Amino acid sequence: TVNTLESALELIKEHNFKWNKVVRDVVYCERDTATFKLWSRVLGRIAKDKTETMVYTYVMRQDFKDFKLAFEKTGGLIDLLKTTSDAKFTMFLKDVYGDGVIEASLRSDSEKGFDVAQLAIMLGGGGHKRSAGFRMNGSVEEVVAAVEEKLKEIKKGKIKKEM
Repeated sequence: TVNTLESALELIKEHNFKWNKVVRDVVYCERDTATFKLWSRVLGRIAKDKTETMVYTYVMRQDFKDFKLAFEKTGGLIDLLKTTSDAKFTMFLKDVYGDGVIEASLRSDSEKGFDVAQLAIMLGGGGHKRSAGFRMNGSVEEVVAAVEEKLKEIKKGKIKKEM
């Protein structure tokens, strides 16, 4: 509303707000070269499932060690992956702790019409329609296979897909 914008303007004036810093730090999320090298490795692993419903990739604990980076350096990568135009949703798998547990982040958007929360729930996780996740024991390949099985169930109508 106009009142919201006027209030924001007052806060900007009062606190000497630095737009260029916000745009750089929040919108563009300034990153170092090691982070881009990690992203390059992860992006190089992109694949589609057999039904071409999902695009996925993964990052392993060793990747963080190789580039001497913390897990937080993958922040924003899932949102980049979500922009793919040739799949209903994106899955980003992470072997963060090296304990045999894979963490999965699922993303979609309203234009693609796929409820990732339903899929996550089927796999023991949760979330909401556009952003969900789950954890599973096993390898990346085993998690992808489990997700593909659930996608088959969805295609057969075992759960209601979002319209």
